[in-house]
Amino acid sequence: MENNVNNTAPAAEGKVNSMSWEDIDKSSIRNGFAGVDNKLRELGSAMQTLAKEAKGFDNTKGLVESLRDKDLTSSGWLSSFIAENSSSFPNAGGDESKRAARPDWYFLKTPEVRKQYDLIFDYMDDAVKLTAFFKPLVDILTRIPLKEVFRVLRVVSNMKSKGYGAEWYDTIDKIIASVNEVLGMGWNVFESKADAAERYYNENKQQIESPKVKEQYFKLRMDAYAKVVMERPAGKFLNYYDGVGRFKVHTEWVANMRVQDKYMQVIIGVTHWSDQIKSLLTACQNLLDSLMTSILLSTGAGRDLHQALKNAVVVIQFFLTCCDEELGKFKSGSKEGPYCFINVPPAAANATGHFGFSPSWGDSYSHGGTEYEDIPRKMLYAIMTQCREFAYVHGKVH
Repeated sequence: MENNVNNTAPAAEGKVNSMSWEDIDKSSIRNGFAGVDNKLRELGSAMQTLAKEAKGFDNTKGLVESLRDKDLTSSGWLSSFIAENSSSFPNAGGDESKRAARPDWYFLKTPEVRKQYDLIFDYMDDAVKLTAFFKPLVDILTRIPLKEVFRVLRVVSNMKSKGYGAEWYDTIDKIIASVNEVLGMGWNVFESKADAAERYYNENKQQIESPKVKEQYFKLRMDAYAKVVMERPAGKFLNYYDGVGRFKVHTEWVANMRVQDKYMQVIIGVTHWSDQIKSLLTACQNLLDSLMTSILLSTGAGRDLHQALKNAVVVIQFFLTCCDEELGKFKSGSKEGPYCFINVPPAAANATGHFGFSPSWGDSYSHGGTEYEDIPRKMLYAIMTQCREFAYVHGKVH
């Protein structure tokens, strides 16, 4: 007796887990369809969040990999179900005129067995028809540069949240233009502000060769120069003037410039994926067109899965379109923020190089990036050079 129990248990367990049409029940099959259905719907929801909010990358990546490497492959439930039963259902998924055909042995079975066969045939037929779309979808999921596409959307989202828009870009441009203006001014403009230095000179002519007196004279002339700079837009980027010809830049501005360069580096690094993205958009449309053709499905589970496939492709297409459009805005030189930051500010391109101030870097794509972080340093160098020349070279004392 004990031996009989041990011998029959494995067989019973095997029958419960069997995918054979003779053993499997309707509930198990519907669960098999629903497993893929649910994963596709989850992917659609995750990709929508990724496209609209630039959030949930890890979750989306996990769903893509699971579908691509398991659910939609030969090891997935539906493909395994088909493989197990294909020899018993030679007409499944074929021409509708052959759908009613049954193998000869079918008519030798009992009514209950024939009923089971007919039930499974409907699911088998739907499974064969729907899994035909799995391979092209796997191809799309395999080719999507998910990380790169996400980085583009994330950059745009982050830049907008940080306020890196057209207004900030215009502010940078106006400051550069103001620096250009200052660097191109005649010395008489600065002299008009140097009354204190002139009075000091007249009051101390006799001791003017004294190093201490000289330095005070130079300091007053540098103060006059600083007045001209600080009352113009150029002064907005300066934190303070220390009184002896040295200026400093707001550290927050420098940090912002550094971040902008890093963001633009990401965008430029992703640009080479543009052709791949366009190719994937075409593949999505082709797959969607195929899914939209008239497909006769016999089960609710099959119809639900069909809809989930369509929805997933639509959302993947939307996700890729969002990235394609964002990259396009950067590439086209859009004046909208944050896309404008890929362009050299007009005032930088128009700089004449006075006192070494030449902040333009040319085309950002061929250059391999932007140089916003260098602009404050170049401004400071040029202004302090001009300041010292005004004080030490163009005054009455040398």
